[in-house]
Amino acid sequence: MRFGWTLFISLVLTLGLAALPEAVRADELLDEEAAAHDAVDKNDDGVIDRGEFQILIIEIYYLADDDKDGTLTEKELEEVEPGVFEAADANEDDKLTLREYENARFGDYEAADTNDDGVVSLPEAETFDAKIEAADE
Repeated sequence: MRFGWTLFISLVLTLGLAALPEAVRADELLDEEAAAHDAVDKNDDGVIDRGEFQILIIEIYYLADDDKDGTLTEKELEEVEPGVFEAADANEDDKLTLREYENARFGDYEAADTNDDGVVSLPEAETFDAKIEAADE
């Protein structure tokens, strides 16, 4: 399941770190990605570990839960690609529990960790995002 790193970065920025302008130059986007990466990197070691990523996932999950019913619907995740929501919905009830959402997002985390060291560096995140964007074209 791929939500894409750009969506991840956008959601990080939505949490109050900054706002992406409508038209953004590539160098500005890289600055925004670096700022978001740094904001998630709570221990300032230059990488996002699983614990830091999980905290972010939980924050995003509850922020996206507009009706505060403890689940996410496809409408609440409207920026997700077609078919992605269905792939994450393990019990096919048209809702995502926190566990289903975490499982899907950690799939992205594992895919972004290209050197399998258990953490995601900014270059790994940027490479993952470029692959997702290329696949979408």
